[in-house]
Amino acid sequence: MTSKAISPKGSDGKKAKPSWPGVQLAYRLAREQFVRADQQALCRMSGGELVPDGLAVALLGERKLVALSDGTVTKERGGEEPIRTACLVVQYLLRADGRPLEGVDLDFRALPSGFLYIGPFSGRSTGRLAREFGKEPSRLHSAAETLDARFLEGQGDLAFEVDVLPRVPLKVVLWQGDEEFAPSASILFDSSVEGYLDTEGAAIAAEILVTELVKRGRALMEENK
Repeated sequence: MTSKAISPKGSDGKKAKPSWPGVQLAYRLAREQFVRADQQALCRMSGGELVPDGLAVALLGERKLVALSDGTVTKERGGEEPIRTACLVVQYLLRADGRPLEGVDLDFRALPSGFLYIGPFSGRSTGRLAREFGKEPSRLHSAAETLDARFLEGQGDLAFEVDVLPRVPLKVVLWQGDEEFAPSASILFDSSVEGYLDTEGAAIAAEILVTELVKRGRALMEENK
């Protein structure tokens, strides 16, 4: 991929909550829209799969089931999905327009109004990555391997792509830093992302990826003690 925006580095250190307002209302409205929609078309445009229990869509490689009758999202092994993740999945299905990947990197700030959300985005995604793995890129590499990451050469000290949703790959680039510069990280989207997620949804997708990488990285660290 080629980049058309400067990658964000560092973080303001704040742990502001994501600005996706009224997630419960958003989830209810999305579910109502899903029930009324052409669900076969949603499946085709999103890369999902119609199954007896609903519409299945992979999030970080794990299938989530969206009930055709009411749009509720559950884990394939049972149990309801957390509401923010569930809302992201349904809104992804509704927004998906089937466009192909464009092969152009897009910085979060280049998304509509993305610059307004860059503080929370940095604090909860790129900044968190740098703080957690900046001095241990090998641990991030190992965590990414468990998510079937595609590793990239010639970008930062470590770079890889992970499919958060079937048609939403995210690229992670980590700079280890040195005596002059602190560690930093970047998360880039394919420029086709606007056909699948709005800006707030893109921020949630990045946060979900980072949370999972941190979780797996810490689990690996415990295993190696």
